[in-house]
Amino acid sequence: MGSKRNNTCGICLEKMEIRRMSSLHDCTHNHCTTCLRKLAEVKLSEEGTLPTCPQEGCKSSIKIGNCKKILTPRLVALMEERLKESEIPVLNRIYCPFPKCSHLMSKSAALYYTEFMVAPKNKNDVDSGFRKCLKCGNGFCVNCKVPWHKDTTCSDYKLLHPHSSAEEALLISLARRYSWRRCIECSHMIEISAGCYHIKCRCGCQFCYACGMEWQKDEKPCGCPAWNERLIVY
Repeated sequence: MGSKRNNTCGICLEKMEIRRMSSLHDCTHNHCTTCLRKLAEVKLSEEGTLPTCPQEGCKSSIKIGNCKKILTPRLVALMEERLKESEIPVLNRIYCPFPKCSHLMSKSAALYYTEFMVAPKNKNDVDSGFRKCLKCGNGFCVNCKVPWHKDTTCSDYKLLHPHSSAEEALLISLARRYSWRRCIECSHMIEISAGCYHIKCRCGCQFCYACGMEWQKDEKPCGCPAWNERLIVY
């Protein structure tokens, strides 16, 4: 009877049967499925980024077919969402502001859809920032990222509606209670559970979690501590 083929996982360094190993990427660098699941969970759920191949120097792309074989449906859905995000340049991303939708689209696609597919009666609305969500069809303002405020400027709307809905008011209340931080670029709410204060949002914006100042070219912009000791995992 032939011996079973074994290999060593480059993450946990344990030797195991090759059939218990796999890859999330389009390459031949296999690691144990347990480590890959943990890697995907941390990168997708906690950091909001795509996992890269653990093999040093490997820049192979995600292979969604491999992911579906070893990851949960929730993580696969997150992977597909992050892949879609990665295809849209950071400055061209926009999320539908309606909580039940939150659909990601490019600003250029939203403009094209609004101008040529929906064809609003008042072109001035489009010039002022009116867009239609490609998924739910609701109108929103591309400039201040809230539901459309016809005949009201963005600055006036913000003065009149500091919290545009009951859900928003509740979110703000919870954010204050638990010290959450809103992204200065896309307004996505972020909670830090572990690690340093250098935050990279799903939209690509980087900022300090402690004070909210934006990082410029990966350089720390403030005098805040780099981390809170209680958030460091040893």
